[in-house]
Amino acid sequence: MDCLKLITRWGSLGFLFALLTLSTVQAANVCDPTTGTRCVTIDSTLNARTNLGNSTRSTYNAITAANTAATAHTLTIESAAGTGFRLVEWCISTSNATAASAVNVIVNRRTTASTGGTALTNNGTGNTAITSFDGASSYSGIARLDGTLGTLGATIDQRQVQVGIIATGAGAEVGFCKRYGDSGEQLITVLAGVTNGISISVPSFGAGSLATSISATIIQD
Repeated sequence: MDCLKLITRWGSLGFLFALLTLSTVQAANVCDPTTGTRCVTIDSTLNARTNLGNSTRSTYNAITAANTAATAHTLTIESAAGTGFRLVEWCISTSNATAASAVNVIVNRRTTASTGGTALTNNGTGNTAITSFDGASSYSGIARLDGTLGTLGATIDQRQVQVGIIATGAGAEVGFCKRYGDSGEQLITVLAGVTNGISISVPSFGAGSLATSISATIIQD
């Protein structure tokens, strides 16, 4: 189909795609015409790349801190009835203990809703909060620390973490973050519905261990 037919049928959008099919075009930028910013770059392999930080999708950090490391903890995040979310990143901090050990942090799907525990406060100021990046949105699902977990679903990810010796610091691992999507892979998707969620479970670090934290960054669909 030539450019003229595309212009007639689809207007300026068709013209853009017609240009991108020409071998002489290596890249193109599509920007907000009123400001010249908020651009999408279409590269030579037809990948669309947005400027970092310009997303309008609601983004949240679920934060739990100062958790007693001698006991196990789980952060769960559940979808709203009509809106799902995507897991971008999760992080944990570690704590040394009397004896060195290796513990497994596990990320699972949950197929029924969790109950109880400590609900994370929307845009709260304490150690259990789920905070929007734009400072105005509120998460419409539920995030909680501990409580009774919903039905176990598929294991999404797991990572072994080294616990060091508190007396010497030997073998310590300061903390760990796992981020998705940076290599073009899909983000972990949780569909809409209050029975759909994920859990990030951190076991006990052992006797003598101090505080730990669990956090996660999500984008609401």
